[in-house]
Amino acid sequence: MRPSIVLIGGATICLACTGAADSPPRGDAEWELVEDLRLDANVEDFSLVGRLYVGPQHEIVVPEPQDDRLRLYDSTGTLVAAIGRRGSGPGEFQHVGVGFWAADTLVVWDGRFARSYAHGGEPIPDSALDRAIAAMTSESERDRRARYLARERAPAVYAPIGVTLGLDGTVWVELRSTDRGTPVVVISEAGDSIGSLLLPMRTKIRQAGMTHVWVTETDALDLASVVRYQVIRRN
Repeated sequence: MRPSIVLIGGATICLACTGAADSPPRGDAEWELVEDLRLDANVEDFSLVGRLYVGPQHEIVVPEPQDDRLRLYDSTGTLVAAIGRRGSGPGEFQHVGVGFWAADTLVVWDGRFARSYAHGGEPIPDSALDRAIAAMTSESERDRRARYLARERAPAVYAPIGVTLGLDGTVWVELRSTDRGTPVVVISEAGDSIGSLLLPMRTKIRQAGMTHVWVTETDALDLASVVRYQVIRRN
């Protein structure tokens, strides 16, 4: 059955996660990603790719807001349909907003969604904080007071560079990038850390779950390909 599209204008949304989650493993197990699908930016002629919407049968919807349309791919990466154009009639968009899947229907509308979780984060070394504060102030009496206040109020951990709410209630927290890639911590729906992995360079998570991760991967020309990875969990 081909999924249907419902367009809704308006208000704040509440995102209902789809798909049944596997029983999450306990502890900080090291996980690995194995690529099993790629929608290449050049082959598909993508312009700008931001959000991705993954359906109950692992359909992939790629919004193209600058073209006011959606591209629908099946789970094998075959293009099924291009949906939408600029306008105010049936099947037309004035703005391609955020969306979510409800059974076999993708709901697309304008609105905002937010969810927060407590996470310990990566501590900032005292030496790094001291160097940063010293670089902003002089040795004057007034600046010594400013340094003291800055040190008292400085953040204790590096801020995440990205957070994704998974299809199954998991939360995927992207940490500060390294020369090897981007570390990711996976948090269960209950708020427990259940795994970690390393994203390849120039890669951004767009959707995720315990079995698969969907990302955009930019090349040297900043063209974005859509890549699906299978999650291999190693206890």
